[in-house]
Amino acid sequence: MKRGQVEARVVIYLLAVFIAALILSYGYLAIKGLISTQEDILLVTFKEDIKNKVDEKSYEFRSVEKLSFSLPTTYDEICFGDLRNIGAALNAIPAGKVLISDSIRDGVNRNFFILQRGKLKDAFYIGKIVVDDNFQCLEVANGMLNLEFRALGKSGVKISEWT
Repeated sequence: MKRGQVEARVVIYLLAVFIAALILSYGYLAIKGLISTQEDILLVTFKEDIKNKVDEKSYEFRSVEKLSFSLPTTYDEICFGDLRNIGAALNAIPAGKVLISDSIRDGVNRNFFILQRGKLKDAFYIGKIVVDDNFQCLEVANGMLNLEFRALGKSGVKISEWT
């Protein structure tokens, strides 16, 4: 073997390693993007499902329905408040949830809040709801949330946790 032939093989091996690294990094980024997209779809589906359920129950009276919802596992807590009595809702908000209390105090039309590691990640309005103690926070266990919807007619829909 001549000296030039050995150097050509080294270059070919280095190119093969470089191309393999590119393929692996592209695959990793593609899978990471798919997982992120799946979590976004799960969150949007949850938001629409809960809004639709409150809207559906707002036309009923004294009916009760228990449902389980899926959320991305990165979210660990949800909170919701009764906007009919803002003062009582503000008093019921636990300490440390400053963004939520500011939102309610400022009259922003949001009554459902999703938290990730104690920080507010999303807030939206789900409709006219009634809440025990005017404000409630619930833990999301392994991406699952169990809620009970109780139709109260013109008063709204009472939401609570069921186990």
